[in-house]
Formats: sequence, structure tokens, C-alpha cells
Amino acid sequence: MSRRQTLAGLSPSQLNTRSAAPGRNGKDGAALPAKGRKSLAVGLVADRPSGMGLDRRSSAFGTTKPGGPKQDPRPLNSKDYQAACIRTVITYLSTHSFPAAVSPKTLASPTGKDFSTIVTFLFQQVDPTFRIQSKVEDEVPVFFKRLNYPFQISKSALFAVGSPHSWPAVLAALTWLVELLSYMEKADDSSGPAFERENKVSLAGVFFMVDSEAELARLEADLKAALQLLVAHKEAVASAVSRAAGAVRHAKAELQAGRAGQPAFA
Repeated sequence: MSRRQTLAGLSPSQLNTRSAAPGRNGKDGAALPAKGRKSLAVGLVADRPSGMGLDRRSSAFGTTKPGGPKQDPRPLNSKDYQAACIRTVITYLSTHSFPAAVSPKTLASPTGKDFSTIVTFLFQQVDPTFRIQSKVEDEVPVFFKRLNYPFQISKSALFAVGSPHSWPAVLAALTWLVELLSYMEKADDSSGPAFERENKVSLAGVFFMVDSEAELARLEADLKAALQLLVAHKEAVASAVSRAAGAVRHAKAELQAGRAGQPAFA
């Protein structure tokens, strides 16, 4: 699958698509975003009510009990689901120059140090300046909240992050972040300057689950509108390139004709 294809050809079943863009490491070993990709911090980390277009979709991705947090509809305790999440995270890390080898065994029950290294690397793909300044259990929930992650990550879960009780939900959160980063990369690759980051963020949210037909219809309408903008932009660019290529061919033909008509000593 070409990284230059548009999001029009993607479906929710393709969420685990590999990203082929290599990452980079700085001199101090800190992870940097893939070459040519700007920081996502401006579009994702800003504390604004409209982030990722989820606030007006209150029913998206889970249900909420009165007075309680949203219930996660994903099969967190399914071994097959966990294995799929692990493959997704490992694929992203391995194609973005993560500085250490990560095996399925590692991600089946990571140590606190393993988790800290991985989550820091992923956060740096959003904000290259990110560093854990205090405690992981304090900073990780805050960062996910700023990204508008739709579920709560408790500090208590991060105290024993690799335990069978805590890890499935945290692994699902890491997978959500990896999928978001992958979709943002595709949006960056598929669009030109006229396609604003806010629209890219809306497109990146296409993999969110919905719990009603009306919500699904609204989501599809938003996606179609955004894709129409993208298609119109790409068609305009293609037309301009075609005209420019025609002008170049015409100029070359005139130049060759002029040279053919010159005297031999010219």
C-alpha cells in the first residue's frame, strides 16, 4: 500500500497499516519525528474544546454511565485483541527507529522502565520536546487527556503497569496513539498546504467506534466532506502540473526547431 495514497481508500479494517517512514534519533538519543514531518503538537496537544472533533460527538467510542466515566467497548481482555495491539505497536516502533528491540513478550507484560521508554518515544512523535519531568503516573494521563483520548487512564493502573489487571487498558491506549500517529502521517503525505491540519485531525478520527446509526451517518458525512476538499485540491494540483508540463514541452520543441534552422557555424 503506497504511503502516498489518499485516505479515501482506507477503511476501519485497515487500522493496523504499517508506516514505512523511517524515524530519526537526535545526538542525545532522543527520538525525533520522521524526516519532513512537522511536529503534531500544534494540531493535537493544544488545550482547545474542539480538539479532534470529538466534543460534539458525545456518544462516540463508548457509552457513559450516569455520573461515571465512559465504558470502553473494546475487548480489552481478549488475547487475540491484545496480540493485535502488540503487533500494531511493535510495527510502528520498528519502522520509526525506536532505539531498542521490542518483542511480543516484552509488550505482553512490560516493566515500568519498558513502558516509560515506549510511551516517551510515542509522545515525542507528537511533541519532540516532551520529557517526563516528574512521575510517569502523573504525566501520562494528562498527556492522553490533552490528546482527547476518550477513556480515563488511572494513576493506579500505571503504578503496576505490567500487571494483568492494568496492562490491557494501557496497551489499548498506546495502540490508539499509534493509530492516530499513523493516520496523521498519511494525512500529511496525502495533502498539500491548502488542506488544513484541523481537517487532518478530523480524518484521523475515522477509526473511532460509534454506538448509533445516526452517529455513524454524521461521521460518514464529515469524512466525505473532508475527502471532497482533498480530492478537489489534488485535482487542481494535477491540472496545474499538466499545464506546466505542456508549456515545458512546447518550449523544448521551439528551442529544438530554432537550433535546427541555425547555420552550422552558429
